[in-house]
Amino acid sequence: MEDDFNAILEHLIAQIDDLAVVAIFGMCNIGKTTLTKKVYDYYICSQFDKHAWVTIFEEYNERQMLLEIVSTITGSNQEISDDQLMKIVTRKHIVLQCQGLPHSIVVVAGLLGQIGPTHDNWKIVEEYLN
Repeated sequence: MEDDFNAILEHLIAQIDDLAVVAIFGMCNIGKTTLTKKVYDYYICSQFDKHAWVTIFEEYNERQMLLEIVSTITGSNQEISDDQLMKIVTRKHIVLQCQGLPHSIVVVAGLLGQIGPTHDNWKIVEEYLN
């Protein structure tokens, strides 16, 4: 697992201009989640002020996933409405255009993280998604 850990870490540290996705896949119970969590704990948590760990399965509840993200980032477990939730996590139109697909949302969030999550950039991303 140490070689895989180092390879993923090198990929994350590499300075590249394009948004990159690291896919970790394989048979059940070979340590994919353990490896990913190790990278997350070691690198992601030390590099970013705000971060969230959410496990998404084939069958998932979008609202619950977003609540977990908000709860992790804000430290609050308050019950909030769908409208409040969407405003906190991301712009409603962008989420709708991602069709609720978690990976699409993650890619868009990564893009906004690279260009800066300003109102103007939100609008630009929304236009491109159209």
